[in-house]
Amino acid sequence: MARSGERGVDGTGLYRTRRAPGERARQAGRAAENGRAPRWAVQPHGARVRRDVLRIRAPLRPRRFALRGRVRLCADAARRGGARNARVAARTRQRNGRHPSRGRKSAVSFSPSRRRFLKGTSLIVGGAALALGGGSLVASGALTPNDAPTQSGERLTPPPTLSVRREAAFVRAALFTAASPVRLAGHAVSTLTYGGSVPGPTLRLHEGDHVRLHFRNRTAEHTSLHLHGLPLSPEADAPFGHQMPGEARDIEFDVPAGAAGTYWYHPHAHGDVARQLFAGLAGAVVVAGPLDDEPGLRDADDRLIILKDFSLSGGQVNAHAPLDGQGKHGSMTLVNGQHRPVLHATSGTLRLRLLNASTARPYRLALQDHELHLIATDGGLIEKPVALTELLLAPGERAEVLVRLRGAGRFELQRLPYNNGAVDQGSADSLLTVHAPAGLRPVRLPHVLASVERLDPATAVATRRLVFDATFPLRFHINGQFFDPARTDFTGRRGTLELWELENAHAFDHPFHLHSFGVQVLERGGLPEPFRAWRDVVNLRGGERVKIAVPLQRFTGRTVFHCHVAEHEDRGMMGVLEVRD
Repeated sequence: MARSGERGVDGTGLYRTRRAPGERARQAGRAAENGRAPRWAVQPHGARVRRDVLRIRAPLRPRRFALRGRVRLCADAARRGGARNARVAARTRQRNGRHPSRGRKSAVSFSPSRRRFLKGTSLIVGGAALALGGGSLVASGALTPNDAPTQSGERLTPPPTLSVRREAAFVRAALFTAASPVRLAGHAVSTLTYGGSVPGPTLRLHEGDHVRLHFRNRTAEHTSLHLHGLPLSPEADAPFGHQMPGEARDIEFDVPAGAAGTYWYHPHAHGDVARQLFAGLAGAVVVAGPLDDEPGLRDADDRLIILKDFSLSGGQVNAHAPLDGQGKHGSMTLVNGQHRPVLHATSGTLRLRLLNASTARPYRLALQDHELHLIATDGGLIEKPVALTELLLAPGERAEVLVRLRGAGRFELQRLPYNNGAVDQGSADSLLTVHAPAGLRPVRLPHVLASVERLDPATAVATRRLVFDATFPLRFHINGQFFDPARTDFTGRRGTLELWELENAHAFDHPFHLHSFGVQVLERGGLPEPFRAWRDVVNLRGGERVKIAVPLQRFTGRTVFHCHVAEHEDRGMMGVLEVRD
């Protein structure tokens, strides 16, 4: 099935090049005989291309030009494909009684105008400056009449809750992904969903649960399910596995003591993560524990806040454009799928579970006239509340804060200006309004929360260095290598502690994420981290260096680490860690 998305100017999801009709026919015949695809045949996403050529995503004529005298690009970027493409071409000729480029319009025939060629060329040149760290775009994703919200200021509603069945031995749940109609900011939209909603239904668990989650793919494309942040073994996480249309799998795992916190789930089909996540495939996982029954937390107004940006047009989520390889920013940010909703407080203290489910957009957050008291990071509760005036959430990152309301009024949760090196969010934006009625009394903040293990760097058995960088055109790598699932980049031993030195040699932010194993930040820019916390996302600003402690506990197997800007991950910024006994 042809897929709409970031690849293919006509929504086919296919790369295309041009040849003369007679040449196409001769190549197709020879290739079909030899079991290969002709050079003009479609090139499926994920197939390798030469590093010195560009996969063009605009309808350009094949020609060669120089950029600053040192970068040469070829618009004919598709190399010979597999035998499958040749068989498709042969079947099409047989069915039509003629070459597919004649009579019917073929997926590989086009005749661009000079204006479209020049437009595409300007996009490539602009992408070169960005990929090489030459500057940032300004406030991408401006609203247009097509996607401007038609509904705003509604009462904030939580996402639906996923139904679970508690049995003697298991907690059972079932989740599916499908293309479904939903409403976003007042627009009727058809998009990819989990369970038929955007965001997907919230999976609520307890410490000590033994979970069996059944996941089924009801879409017409491959996908997968990653339970982000939960302590799953590499075997259960299956970061290299994809579910094809109609396929299903069971994910079985334990929720250990001390795991109370806010997690989430999203697709992890390499090469398509950004497109599927931007379309809306995301949902939350909330794990409850004994500390949630303590007065300081139990009496708070507990709210899930899922931040996700979108761009809409014609009842669809907009596809990625060529320059969106740097990280796509939508034209509007929604909270739980709503535009600028109103949170009607029921307690004088709010507990906000904040989740950044965007592919690339960071959120620098502040609540008007209020302090934020941080109580939990990615990996759960910290030792005691930390008072903040603002909070930065990188893509994939979560945080929980307590807010003691100062009295009756309306207060805005704001996204403050922030430049991540790729896009300059130069103005503040209101995401949500808190309505505090008169008569609410704040509860006392807890003095002590959880015990966070102190990791001793002196016991580390290995020190590794990871350098995040990019090359033109918009390809991202770690230690100079692009992702290869067949290659193991690091090998560690179960039960040991390692130190990883993360360096961002690029101008863009690169939030680091490691599957299956939590980490602790030790130093940022040579300065010690002010408090201990378990994390699974560590943001790296341009030029920044961060040292983390990585305890390889509990699990063995092959897993991955990567940048959590999904577009960067899809374009190679991912590596493989294997843990052995």
